Amino acid sequence: MKEGVDFVCDMSEGQLLSLIRDKNFPAIHLWLRKHHPRYADKVEISGRIEHKEMRELSAEEKELIEKSLRLAFPREEENGDAQASLKDNNNYDHA
Repeated sequence: MKEGVDFVCDMSEGQLLSLIRDKNFPAIHLWLRKHHPRYADKVEISGRIEHKEMRELSAEEKELIEKSLRLAFPREEENGDAQASLKDNNNYDHA
């Protein structure tokens, strides 16, 4: 079964390339949409976010945020020399 599907896919790709050579716009458009990010289908989202209510974080929410930050940005003593070398490489003079 897989060999049959592969055969039809190869044949279809060949036909698509022939159509592109013949300057068939729908074929060209299909190829570009599926193989080039500039022509890919895009979704645009627009809107406005409003904060209607400011409230204090719960203890559980604070703990979850702290845990997330520890995982995202481990301390030197938790990650050994790897973090220390990163810090050394990113040391800039701000004079």
